[in-house]
Amino acid sequence: MLKKINAIALVVATISLSACFEPETNLSGLSENTYRASGANALPMTFPAGASTIAKPRNEFNKPTPPTQFTPPSTWVVYMASPAWTSGGLKITRRLASDAAAATHVKTFLRANLLTEQVKLIWLQYDPNPAQEMMADKPVSKGNLIPHYIQPFGPDVDYFIHSPAQRFTATSRSMRFDQWVKPYLPFAQQAGDDFVTDDQFHLSQGFADINSDYWDDWSRIWFIVNPDGVVVDAYFSNLGSGKTYGSIRPINSLMHHLGLDSEKLIIPKLVEHSYISKYTPPYWDQLVENSLDLFLNPHGN
Repeated sequence: MLKKINAIALVVATISLSACFEPETNLSGLSENTYRASGANALPMTFPAGASTIAKPRNEFNKPTPPTQFTPPSTWVVYMASPAWTSGGLKITRRLASDAAAATHVKTFLRANLLTEQVKLIWLQYDPNPAQEMMADKPVSKGNLIPHYIQPFGPDVDYFIHSPAQRFTATSRSMRFDQWVKPYLPFAQQAGDDFVTDDQFHLSQGFADINSDYWDDWSRIWFIVNPDGVVVDAYFSNLGSGKTYGSIRPINSLMHHLGLDSEKLIIPKLVEHSYISKYTPPYWDQLVENSLDLFLNPHGN
């Protein structure tokens, strides 16, 4: 009898200890109450380079296969858009490491909660790549799309796509950066072929002048897109605010739009860091300009 009592006590103690040490799954505390709608205008997802947007899927990142024209998947998609070679602000390697970490947090959430078939994660590089002749043997070429700063295997995303925007003048293959993002901004209204705002903060930061520092904020942008290809949330880092959005906003947006139960989700503790990222001319333009300066003014006078 005593043995039976001891055995029962052991089972009860084991169950009690298991309950005490059961890990908390949602360490971030995200829920429907923490969701912050972006207010972005619900429009089809567009790309700065339009039909010239190219892509490589995850399983070809480290293969010498050329990129192909990008066709968006017919699933939910989280696009993390960021520049690769822009060098204003935080050092490129540190900025890309921060972007890669943010993407990894989203991918980890998708994997842990069995959402990888329902939701795809795509890295969208929206600044031009350096000309190959300026890069010698660095792996930026038709055969290897991923910038060498995030080589050799690339970021933890389903696709890497390149769709370069222009800073000042649109071309037949690439739209201006402001023309690309303005339609989604919740504080902007269309006026003819352009967009305007009466938001005093953004006006004071330079929204109305495409040559202002405001439009030099080339930083991380999140687009959450439904299976119909419509943007349901868009979170724009910086643009006068100095805030860089990490993985919290896109994860919380998915929770809201997919109707996920926060008490049943596995979400790690998420930490975000802001950084400054400003547009700079393409690498080869900077190289030519610096070489001319050195040639014309070798003594720095």
